[in-house]
Amino acid sequence: MYELGYVDYIISGPGDNTFPKLLDVLEGNSDKNLMLIRNLIFKNEDGKIIQTVKEALLDQDSLPQYPYTYFNTFYPLENYLAKTFMGKKTFAYHSSMGCPFTCSFCAVVPIYNAKWKAKAAPTIYKDLKYFKEKYNIDAVEFHDNNFFTSKKRVMEFSKLVIDDNIEWWGEGRIDTINKYSDEELHYMRKAGCRMIFLGAETGNDEVLKQMNKGGTQSGEMIKSFVKRMKAVDIIPRTFVRTRITW
Repeated sequence: MYELGYVDYIISGPGDNTFPKLLDVLEGNSDKNLMLIRNLIFKNEDGKIIQTVKEALLDQDSLPQYPYTYFNTFYPLENYLAKTFMGKKTFAYHSSMGCPFTCSFCAVVPIYNAKWKAKAAPTIYKDLKYFKEKYNIDAVEFHDNNFFTSKKRVMEFSKLVIDDNIEWWGEGRIDTINKYSDEELHYMRKAGCRMIFLGAETGNDEVLKQMNKGGTQSGEMIKSFVKRMKAVDIIPRTFVRTRITW
């Protein structure tokens, strides 16, 4: 991409601090050396690719609420609320950054170095209540790389949102969510969990091993967990890899 001239800078890692600092330099508002901006990849004057020091994932609860109203500068914010199978006003949301696992084929691993930081359940709920009251959202898509990493957090969120009539889905690993009890899955469904995206990859145990996904997932576990989801009326949606390159 560098050679084609499509890319000048890459932010590899959290952009909360990196992006505004880079903009300040590019707009001439700062004389800060690019080498001092963390999580940045760029070419120096000699054409050498430089990668600056990585910044640790930030504590998500310490960050200010995103200035969502800025979206109104371009389009009314309501235009970003999609009609989906879950509701008429579906909100896309990230409640965590990174993933603690090291799947060999996943692009998230080198970006976050198998680290994961999440907003606490009350913080998530506060954001969703804001949109529920101001824009009348009725569904949420959690686009976290692994929403279900912490069972404690998911169950706490479920208890908070259970009476708000909000449908939601998230992405997760099968060998992580398989540790949730049937009662917990049933409670999640009552709290609005409509679907779970599962990283199935393949049902062949030998291929799973060759892929170096890690963990304890197996073809039998995939089938078993999908049946458990069906029993509590949560839709299983699986990511399946049809081609493996070595």
